Amino acid sequence: MVDPHVTTCQVRWIDIDAYKHVNNTVFLRYLEQARLELFGHVPAVAGQPPPTGPDAEPTDSFVIAELEATYKRPLLLRPKPVYVHSWTTHLGNSSFHLTHALVDDQHEYLVGVARMVCINRESTRPRPLRAHEREILERYRMDPTARR
Repeated sequence: MVDPHVTTCQVRWIDIDAYKHVNNTVFLRYLEQARLELFGHVPAVAGQPPPTGPDAEPTDSFVIAELEATYKRPLLLRPKPVYVHSWTTHLGNSSFHLTHALVDDQHEYLVGVARMVCINRESTRPRPLRAHEREILERYRMDPTARR
């Protein structure tokens, strides 16, 4: 199996709801943080310089076309972080799927798939993946049935 992209998420007091667990919508924010880190929007985590040249437009023109999430167990406020493991499970011309798992050393809290579409920000129409975007996604490419 391909190693996932790993994002560390610290559970914060503000993430907790009236039932004293992490609110379900916050789980989706953790997945969003993983996507931002994967594409280098957090340079300290990405560990690589931004691309230059004609293909250098920021990798920020994606929309979520569909998001599927299965909540496995509640997550409580705690000092230990949780981790989002992310894999590319589909790579098309202008779309891709990222499969995410929110985990710690003992439990899986959520599994989900974000179906993403690349868009041209001016026309808001789909656009092809740029070479550097495809390169990033290829690093974490996994057969979608491998995790099952």
